[in-house]
Amino acid sequence: MIFRLSQKLSDRIKAETLATLPLDENPFADWSAGLFLIGRPQYILVTNTKSLYSTVLPAKGVTDEMTFIERALSSLSASESSWTPMGRRASTKDWSPLSADQFDSPRR
Repeated sequence: MIFRLSQKLSDRIKAETLATLPLDENPFADWSAGLFLIGRPQYILVTNTKSLYSTVLPAKGVTDEMTFIERALSSLSASESSWTPMGRRASTKDWSPLSADQFDSPRR
């Protein structure tokens, strides 16, 4: 698994300077992570480099590489297990096929 860190996040967790790697062949193994603020608290955004699937975790307590990896994997695992397209547990009866009349025709 590849984690591409922003400079701010790399400085925070005191990560070694790593070589730039090409995209991983497995699209689920390539992730980018950055540090950002909302007010005063800091958060870490972890995003799949190919699909842009993302999760956010609090940066509090993340001060080294191992803690970052553990928290990032835990957050990804938790968000994956609770994700549904409608933001809730859905069953197949909630889905119906779309018909052509549900779309606007192109305007010229």
